[in-house]
Amino acid sequence: MDKQKTISIRMNGKETIIPSENKARETFEDSYKEQAATLDSNYDPDDLIEYEKRDTSDTTNWYDSSVKKQRNRKLNPSAIKTFAVAGVSATLIGLTLGFILLRLFVGIGEDGDQTATSDNANTDTPTTTTDDAGSETGTDTSSEVGTDGSLVAYTIDPMQAFVIQAGVFSTVEKAETWQTQFTEAAFPSMVWEHEGQFRLFAGLFATEQSADIFAEQMTASGLEPYVRPWQTEATAIELSSEVEAWISAFPALWQESLKEIGNASALATDWQTWVDKYPAQNAEQLQGVQQASQQLIASLSSGAETKQLQIELLQLWEQYSGLVKQDS
Repeated sequence: MDKQKTISIRMNGKETIIPSENKARETFEDSYKEQAATLDSNYDPDDLIEYEKRDTSDTTNWYDSSVKKQRNRKLNPSAIKTFAVAGVSATLIGLTLGFILLRLFVGIGEDGDQTATSDNANTDTPTTTTDDAGSETGTDTSSEVGTDGSLVAYTIDPMQAFVIQAGVFSTVEKAETWQTQFTEAAFPSMVWEHEGQFRLFAGLFATEQSADIFAEQMTASGLEPYVRPWQTEATAIELSSEVEAWISAFPALWQESLKEIGNASALATDWQTWVDKYPAQNAEQLQGVQQASQQLIASLSSGAETKQLQIELLQLWEQYSGLVKQDS
């Protein structure tokens, strides 16, 4: 079949002519050329240039404006000031809290004895101790001849034991009023003044366990005892050589009596032997210790109850503590 010939098709009574391939291509090319000619006649190069100029100018202005805003935002002094103030404030708060916590822990370490001082308080806040042995043996730690040749410096180690505390009061009258409850319940007690407070003690023990057992008896009687460690500090004083030799034996004898309080007969002998060596001269400041020792000897010899002997040992301890705090 010739490619230049056309094809005629009749459909539904109508004749349709299909152009050949070359004829269709020629028709398309003629239509394209007419459309291009129309575009060429309307084309104005200046319009395109103006459009590009306007578009470039707008893009450049927008970019410059954006960069300036970012720079201004970075250099905003109010933002820098806000961060600086926040940083300084955080540092000051941290330092302040750290200082408060440091003072708090240092204060607890220096003084673990927290007491209730109000008039209505009859027990202290419980405290703990690392000494499970109960009490320490007070000994003569140093003796040195004074410049005048008649006095010596004498230092006693701290003494410690477990006590049953019945209350802490601001005046001795209030302590004595509360003391009547223990007296009526057949529990002897004594008032010990310490640093402006008056403590009511109703028992003395070498170990915390034995103190707890005795405290249960008081609780069963409707009382409110509190077991706690109690100690006195080491203090240096000046004494004559004879007085120093006599008083230096007291701590060991006292500690032995606390541990062997059930052996009254032997303890009475030991205390009597010590009292017999009481110095005849320059011993005025030791009279309180001597008199309390004689009272203990009498109680030991008469078979007094252990709870009474405990109170007398406490009274002796108080006298001795007052002695070492004096400056002769």
